Amino acid sequence: MRAANAGDREFLYDLYASTREDELAQTPWPDEFKQQFLRSQFELQHRHYTQVYPDADFLVVEFDGRPVGRYYLALVQDDYLIVDISLLPSLRGRGLGSAIIAATLAQADRADSNVLLHVLHANEGARRLYERLGFQPVADTGTHLRMRRPPCPAAAAVS
Repeated sequence: MRAANAGDREFLYDLYASTREDELAQTPWPDEFKQQFLRSQFELQHRHYTQVYPDADFLVVEFDGRPVGRYYLALVQDDYLIVDISLLPSLRGRGLGSAIIAATLAQADRADSNVLLHVLHANEGARRLYERLGFQPVADTGTHLRMRRPPCPAAAAVS
């Protein structure tokens, strides 16, 4: 992983668009309108993340020398917050996301910190992954489930 930079902007947009494909496939909008909608949503999300989490690590995930995902991680008080994790569709479900999150969990365990995240209710695959990694639901926003993985001191002693 490496820090995202201005040259990553188009890749990050394409990645964002890939996360909305299933949703937008159900809309009767013309492709040009879908693209305009996606671009505006990406820009709004990006602005929100950078304004609300200015000190976050905005990382690009690389595999075989090419960008394949993003991982945005913030330290909020003493907790780690996974702001966003997204991978290209061809790499989802292959263990890369699990490995990235596991590294954060190990870091949080050493710091005796919680790890927090939000998952869209409709994203059942991600929710199952988070539950396998020890995350537990702590709040429901209506559209998202807030999840927390408490520190695991025994795991920190092993790593």
